[in-house]
Amino acid sequence: MLGTYRKGWIGIEWGAQTLKLAQVEHSRGALRIVATAVLARKSTDHDHGYLVPDMVPAGRQDPLPPAPAWSAHELRTAIRSDARFSGRSVACALPMYLTELRQLAIPPGSAAERYAMVANEMASAQEAAGADVVFDFWEAEGGETSRAAETVNVMSVASGTVADVTRTLTQAGLECEVLDGFPFSLSRAVGLTFGPSSAPIAVLDWGRASSTFCLVRHGLPLFARHLRNCGLAKLLETVGQTLALPEEDVTEVLTTYGLPGDSVRLCQAAGDGHAAEIQTVIAEAAQPLLQEIADELRRTIAFLGTQFAGTIPERLCLSGDGAIVRHADRFLSAQIDLPVNVWAMPATDHDHDHMVSDVVPAGDAGLPAVAMPQFAAAVALSALAWAPDAGQDFNWSPSECVGATS
Repeated sequence: MLGTYRKGWIGIEWGAQTLKLAQVEHSRGALRIVATAVLARKSTDHDHGYLVPDMVPAGRQDPLPPAPAWSAHELRTAIRSDARFSGRSVACALPMYLTELRQLAIPPGSAAERYAMVANEMASAQEAAGADVVFDFWEAEGGETSRAAETVNVMSVASGTVADVTRTLTQAGLECEVLDGFPFSLSRAVGLTFGPSSAPIAVLDWGRASSTFCLVRHGLPLFARHLRNCGLAKLLETVGQTLALPEEDVTEVLTTYGLPGDSVRLCQAAGDGHAAEIQTVIAEAAQPLLQEIADELRRTIAFLGTQFAGTIPERLCLSGDGAIVRHADRFLSAQIDLPVNVWAMPATDHDHDHMVSDVVPAGDAGLPAVAMPQFAAAVALSALAWAPDAGQDFNWSPSECVGATS
């Protein structure tokens, strides 16, 4: 049951360079996107200045970075930019670079005992840095489990970050229902498209400042990795310099033309004789970054195959800002030898009568009207309003968080 509320919470992806908001509604037995907004800021050294390992070793000394300083005024401005937003309840996700993700082996026990054991381990690991963190954890599928110990994934964030974000939301007149870990947001987004698949599905959120890889099974993240140097901002800057275009025009060019593909003949049929030339220029400018992303994906998938039995993904779902690059899915599919799908909400019968954004093309056929892959995480957060266990699988919200160390 989706519950009695017609509209979900406002979903907010709290990024380093972009603040993305989305809201869905329950209509005719399905979910559809009704409101979106995005604020973007220029890249700074701060956005790329932190190295966040995939699994943080015990005894790490460096403190976690602060959250991007989006203001209450900016939040209100974003919400007011689309009159279809309504309500005060929000679910918010923090970017991977703000977090630590590690695995711990703990003895079996009750829920309270396990929380206590993880808190003790986290306190020991953070004591040297004098850090104050909030954490949550979940079972590591495929990890070592025995009568003596079981493996759990633990994701933590600086408690000051949680306080700053929730304070800003409160100042904006909003109420934070769930403060989500980004791998969970991506897992939820995959679930909206493919359902709770028993087969592993990978998702690459190609963000503006960096990218996040996540492996999903049964609706939960099995593994997550932060790809620090694989952000779309590099591509926007390079293509902009090559074509002497401002950033907003670069985005349109990447969406309309993108990488070489069969769509060239369609552009030529429409009277655009420069399509092939533009795509060639884009491909040459994008090659180093795309190749780096493909190499990282291959290395990650190979690692999964050697470390976790039965975790080779059957497909890759592409989300985030970079997913709007035309034919990026084809390029990555050829490189990693897996089917690649651009994230989209399942279409309903009346989506074409109530379009909330322009169609984002992908291949010659184009995506359905509900394909807005840059809002995948925010959409999944909005849909949490109807989840019967919202915030129980993962939540950093001060009123609900399960543990803190100091």
